Amino acid sequence: RPFQAFRGPSRQVTVARLLPHTMASTADAEAWETDERGYVFEERLATAAEHKDRGNEHFKAGEWQIALRRYERALYHCAFDPMQMYDLMEKHKAAAYAVQTPVKLNYVACVLQMREAGLDVAPVQVEGEEEPRDPLDRCEELIGEVLKAEPNHAKAHFRR
Repeated sequence: RPFQAFRGPSRQVTVARLLPHTMASTADAEAWETDERGYVFEERLATAAEHKDRGNEHFKAGEWQIALRRYERALYHCAFDPMQMYDLMEKHKAAAYAVQTPVKLNYVACVLQMREAGLDVAPVQVEGEEEPRDPLDRCEELIGEVLKAEPNHAKAHFRR
């Protein structure tokens, strides 16, 4: 169940409690799927890393649908537009890429695993776009982003 956190003298914010996959119910899934990204850089990356770790647990357990949703939430939290990335200091860019790269590659691995198992992968709604996209198109885009940031990344070349 969500719990309350307080920021500032009068502003109240609802924060979702991230539970292990064995304890998550439908209500809990809705809570983490609707959590909003914060404004603090380190918080955003920490939340993205938490979603990635939970996604990894689900992936290892063969719960690919939930893992994919966790990776989508991680991407949501660690997404920065090009102007934001340009303005970041080098150490912050490195920290962002350190979270973004494995999340993107894990997302791609999850989609490929689901397709290999014959499971349907729903079209992906990308932030800022009206129409949902084919999951493989999204995977190609994510691999391209990883290779743009790290041209010699072996896993990205392998998954391409």
